[in-house]
Amino acid sequence: MAIKHLAINVKTDSKDNEKIFSNLKNIIELQIKKDIRILTIGIPEQISEESLIEFFKFYLKKDYLNKNKIKLAIIGKWYDLPSNLLDVVKQLMDETRDYDTYFLNFTINYDGQEEIVDACKILCRQVDAGKLDLEKVDKSSIKDNLYSSYFLPPDLIIVTGKKNITNGFLLWDSVNSEIVFMAKDFIEFSAKEIEKLIK
Repeated sequence: MAIKHLAINVKTDSKDNEKIFSNLKNIIELQIKKDIRILTIGIPEQISEESLIEFFKFYLKKDYLNKNKIKLAIIGKWYDLPSNLLDVVKQLMDETRDYDTYFLNFTINYDGQEEIVDACKILCRQVDAGKLDLEKVDKSSIKDNLYSSYFLPPDLIIVTGKKNITNGFLLWDSVNSEIVFMAKDFIEFSAKEIEKLIK
């Protein structure tokens, strides 16, 4: 069965941002090569604002997203990002908003439990305002109000890093996903290994 949504939870102890982003770029190119419609990448918290800006500016300068009709999105509280990073992210999302061939998502300022709590808060407000009957609140209505509401759940989640824990990565959507723990740091991980896992 072809993988429609691949998610990678990037865990690393490395401070070598150049190597981290080099690996990310190779994985992003694999999305087209393997015709994976949705690719979601969890960005490590320790990556600096300056490094993220540089990474996203790389895709602003390069025609890669436009050429392949890739829509870029941020999953998480992206609107709370520092202004310099927010400006670059908004520009990329705006430039790619009409594409629907491929979807490239990054989790930034993301917490899986908070995602569910925020969805519940929205539903509570709708019930309180009389716009939603309490009995109509179900799994589907929670999904509709998640940060990832318009994406299929991942078929496969790959978790890098030495610890076999997900840290709540795509907590709601991962219930039926196959999860593979690599037990190695992300900078030791390659796009070729993903190809093997897909096979």
